[in-house]
Amino acid sequence: MKKLLQLGLSLGAIALTSWSCASPAPNASSSPASTPQPTQTPSAIATAPKPVTSPTTEAAPTTRAIAIGDLKELGSDRVCQNAHPDSILFAYTETRNFKIYLCAEEQLPDRPRWYISKNTDGSSGISLDGKSSNPLRGDIIEFQNEGYTYTIEIPSAQNLAPSLRITFPNGLMKFEPLLRYLGNTATSVVRLDREEPLQAVLRDRDRFGICDSNFNESDANRHSNIYNLGQDKYLVMVQCFLAAYQGSYALVLYNADTKEIRLLSLDDFKQEDSRILKTTTTQFAGLPKFNASTGILSNYAKSRGVGDCGTFAKYKFENEQFVLQEYRAKFSCDGRAIDPAQYPLIYPK
Repeated sequence: MKKLLQLGLSLGAIALTSWSCASPAPNASSSPASTPQPTQTPSAIATAPKPVTSPTTEAAPTTRAIAIGDLKELGSDRVCQNAHPDSILFAYTETRNFKIYLCAEEQLPDRPRWYISKNTDGSSGISLDGKSSNPLRGDIIEFQNEGYTYTIEIPSAQNLAPSLRITFPNGLMKFEPLLRYLGNTATSVVRLDREEPLQAVLRDRDRFGICDSNFNESDANRHSNIYNLGQDKYLVMVQCFLAAYQGSYALVLYNADTKEIRLLSLDDFKQEDSRILKTTTTQFAGLPKFNASTGILSNYAKSRGVGDCGTFAKYKFENEQFVLQEYRAKFSCDGRAIDPAQYPLIYPK
């Protein structure tokens, strides 16, 4: 199978290496159909202390056990709601030193906005607000602030040993293995042999026209996701390639029993002169997220790196196809970035 907070860190002295973290702000993502441009780094609300000593580069952790489960395991935990009344829990993860809550707005449940950390030694952590951009980037959740980058790797079939990764301004890194990860779709993330179904789909990619506009095999193997739909059927979200601030994807329905492969299409809209035209596409850009339990696919896509224009769409998987539920777009790249949930409504009208 393959993959599923904003985050800020404060780190006290740890044996031998003493280091702390500056607060994160979400990292921007990529553009639908235009040439990738540099990502604009938003500011964060809180700032954690800088490292008291220069970190040393550490190798990424190798295979280890990680507990993956559902957010229901937290029971009545209301950390998100207590901090932000109109929020819900997006995901939760633990390392040796931190308990990290990723919270989302009720109106935009598939996009983490707040990062709240609690230190496992009982001391208070930090809280960050990532309103200005989406930190969810394919198989990672990433925040940037004052030269520091904080990255949470989402567990997947391709990454069975995910970590919290902190990149310091001098380029050196610090890793903390994830010990536990809970999400709404954690139980629907399929841990299959890579040969099936992803490799089955990639072998027949040319035959079915999958990722026919551009394709990077390394990105596809590392960043694609597989979701269990039941009855031996799987949704394969193939990452065709990764651009500067978002990926390009294709959606494929795979039947493990019959070995049938079907490339799926999505309704889309584009602006030509003053007209808005409805189209369909089998390859799209953005930051897609699929919830196998509800069948909802959401996608936020930038039209350029600064995030002042783009689209936000929701689809529901019905009768083995994706049916458009909502489509919003801000076609005017006017230098003003707003919440994608507030983009003008294109569909339904």
